[in-house]
Amino acid sequence: MSGAKLPIVHGSEGVENKILVGRTLEVDRLVPELDQLDLGTDGVVIRLLPGKLIITSESVGYVSRVGRAECDTPNVVYTFLELLDCRWYMPGEEGKCVPRRRSITIEELDIVHKPAFESRLIGDGATWRIGGEDPESRRPQHVPP
Repeated sequence: MSGAKLPIVHGSEGVENKILVGRTLEVDRLVPELDQLDLGTDGVVIRLLPGKLIITSESVGYVSRVGRAECDTPNVVYTFLELLDCRWYMPGEEGKCVPRRRSITIEELDIVHKPAFESRLIGDGATWRIGGEDPESRRPQHVPP
């Protein structure tokens, strides 16, 4: 949006202002209630603290009845960008709306949101049943991160 280039680092010791994306030990320390928020697979927490912007969900590595939630971190980032008026109406450049701004300033932000739907995935394995295949045989197994 602004053209600024931000360094991407793993571990943020010594970084003064930072954007913490995903579920990390630092996020767990700064948002200790995260596991009690019952956000499911697509809930988000976006919180501004002094010198820190947290963009996360509780479900990193969460396995729902439809499988592992692989897209939770991108989805919380998209939710944050939508707050800044970014939109994606369809694939390709024509469907993308990213406003240009000289700078991006956020003064106050504390969002905890759980969508009214269980998952962004469409379907429940019915197509497997129609084909005679047992959907349980295709379900991903839980593998600890």
